Amino acid sequence: MLRFIAEKALGEISATDVALAAGLHPNYARSIFKKAVGLTVNQAITRHRLDTAQSLLISSDLPIAAVAFESGFGSLSRFYEAFEGRFTITPAKYRGSFRISARSN
Repeated sequence: MLRFIAEKALGEISATDVALAAGLHPNYARSIFKKAVGLTVNQAITRHRLDTAQSLLISSDLPIAAVAFESGFGSLSRFYEAFEGRFTITPAKYRGSFRISARSN
């Protein structure tokens, strides 16, 4: 299931898609995934998308909106909410902090 998430998270996928790809009933898949990984399937999808966004913010000059959509988020508001929830900083400030530390090295 984690491999499917890694391969498909930048597109439109749901917890049901992940379960069906593993050949499991969605409720059962959600249950064993949570026990094994410690996250819900949706949390794992969001985490993968945030990891992608984090890399893009550091390594590219893409506008923040482009980073959000390239990372698989369907809306800018959802991206900001998820990013700030995980990193406790806005995407722009996150990017800026890496640019400042890179210049000072």
